[in-house]
Amino acid sequence: MNQKYQLDREYSIAEIIQCNLRRWWLALICAVVCAVVLGGYKYKSLEPYLEQNIYENVRQVVATLYVQTYSDESSTERANNLIRIAESNRTFEKVKEKLGCDIDYKTYQALFRMAQEETGDIVLLYLQYPIDTGDFSIAEEEDAIVFAQAVLDATAESATELNGQECFSVIDAPYASQENKKVENYFISEDDFNRGVMKGLVAGFLLGIIAEVALYSFWLVLYRKPKSAEEVCQILDVPVIDDVKTRKVSEEEVYKKVSLFLRKHMKERTNGCMRINCIPIGTVRRDAALKLAFSCANEQKKTLFIDLAIDAEGKDTKNSISQYILGESGEPVPSALNGYLDTICRDTAEEKNFDVVMHEKFAAYLNEMSEKYDYIVINSPNAGASADAYAASRLCNSSFVVCTRSGVDNEMLCRLKNTADAQEITIEGVLVYEG
Repeated sequence: MNQKYQLDREYSIAEIIQCNLRRWWLALICAVVCAVVLGGYKYKSLEPYLEQNIYENVRQVVATLYVQTYSDESSTERANNLIRIAESNRTFEKVKEKLGCDIDYKTYQALFRMAQEETGDIVLLYLQYPIDTGDFSIAEEEDAIVFAQAVLDATAESATELNGQECFSVIDAPYASQENKKVENYFISEDDFNRGVMKGLVAGFLLGIIAEVALYSFWLVLYRKPKSAEEVCQILDVPVIDDVKTRKVSEEEVYKKVSLFLRKHMKERTNGCMRINCIPIGTVRRDAALKLAFSCANEQKKTLFIDLAIDAEGKDTKNSISQYILGESGEPVPSALNGYLDTICRDTAEEKNFDVVMHEKFAAYLNEMSEKYDYIVINSPNAGASADAYAASRLCNSSFVVCTRSGVDNEMLCRLKNTADAQEITIEGVLVYEG
């Protein structure tokens, strides 16, 4: 099967849609969470305004006046005339003179309010405090009473000058009082409240679905989604030996299955030593080949483990195959790990960029060791970084790939598949790890 790797994207639009449809349960969870959050917010924000009045505690000075019969006009007209006199510029000038303050006329008019009661001969004066207009301020109760009294005195003088007699008498001199005054009336019906909450729930539900689809698709586009064993199987076109959940299974049993799987596929074309190459790809577990070698040795079969991993540093140079291949020492002496398992490694520092695995002497050494061992297990370098993995597979009669779900992408797997096909290398299967 011919595969081509993709350089531009990991998933097509159709695949992204399919992945989102498979995660319908995740979209449902996000939708419910967002619906609860937004619906709860609407409930909390609307509930205080459900048939509720807002009141304010008003501090003010009040004075009560009785309008005398100083003319033949009606009581309403006489009261209105008195209010106009109090708000006039003539009275304003007198107030300034009495208090010795410097305020403008508009500020003066804004400081107090006079109103006629239902009984036409009664007029009330109101002055709220504290008040600060920028140029003039009244902060304390005493200041408010003084200002209100100055207004009454100035109004009395102006009215007497205009009418030739007293126009009103003071029933209640200015006194301080407090009043709970209704500032605003917030009123929404029960139906309006329920509709508002329902709109919040629906909007949150839709927002949750949209957010989940957007974030999950963005995750796919960034190549962050771990591959499933099925995806790895489809790209490499080989069976999955096992999908390893490391927290749930014994790895010893996993590699028994790997050994059984490889023997089954090799028995028809192998009569002597079984040479197995482990091909890591992407971010991998580096001990897969060693664990397979231990599994083979546990069958009481003589097994040679050859570690070709690039980072195999710090090992005993007596069992290094690198110097032997380059003709700088004799045949390496394998180190015994147990009664049935021996190991040799490479010394990359001594290779000086020479190709050891592709050297004909390495092939001859494998043929020689095949007469002494039942199994030869090779741990190759990462196939994405070194061609040694493919060179070693050419010398073996079985190869398998090991990868982690989150450590590979389409391009890595397709490159591996294409290169193996071009080199006529048979990959028996793939071992997929969860991490």
